[in-house]
Amino acid sequence: MQEQGLRPNEFVIPSTLKACGRVSDRETGEKIQSVVLKCSFESDGFVRSALIDMYSRCDLIEKARRVYDAMVEKDLVALNAMVSGYAQHGFAKEALDLVEKMQALGVKPNAVTWNTLIAGFSQKGDEVMVSELFNLMRSNGFEPDVFSWTSVISGFVQNFRNEEAFATFGKLLDHGFYPN
Repeated sequence: MQEQGLRPNEFVIPSTLKACGRVSDRETGEKIQSVVLKCSFESDGFVRSALIDMYSRCDLIEKARRVYDAMVEKDLVALNAMVSGYAQHGFAKEALDLVEKMQALGVKPNAVTWNTLIAGFSQKGDEVMVSELFNLMRSNGFEPDVFSWTSVISGFVQNFRNEEAFATFGKLLDHGFYPN
C-alpha cells in the first residue's frame, strides 16, 4: 500500500490489525503499531481497540493491557476487547475486576460484555460465579440470551460435566431459546 504511494488511514489500520490477530501474526501487528504511531492514529478508539484485540489473540495479554491502560478515554469497545482478551486466556477474575472498575467510571457493560464474562467463568468451571453473572446481567437490564446459555453449556462440556451441560440445555429450551 505504502509502496504505491497510498497512506494508511483509521479505517484500514483496524482491519489489518484484526487480520493479524486472526492469524496470530504478532510481528506484522507490531509493525502496524509503529505505523499507527508514525501516522498519529494512537488516539483513535477503534485503532486502540484493534490493537488490544490483536495483542490478545497473539497471546500478549500484558501488551494488550498496556495499550488499554494508555487510553485516555476508555469506551465500551475497548472495554469489551480487553474483557474478551482476559476471558480467552482464562483470566476471568481480571475481566470482572476491569468491568467493575469501568462501571465505577460510568462505562456501562452491554450484552457482549456480560456474555464474554459468562463465557470466561464458564470455561473455568465456576458455576457459582456464572449464576451471579446471570443475576448481575438481569439487574443491569439485560436478559441472558442464546449466547449466554451456549457459553454455560460449552463451559460444562469443556470441564467434562456433561450431565450439567445437558440439564442446562433443557433450561435453555425452557426459557424459549432454541439452537440455531
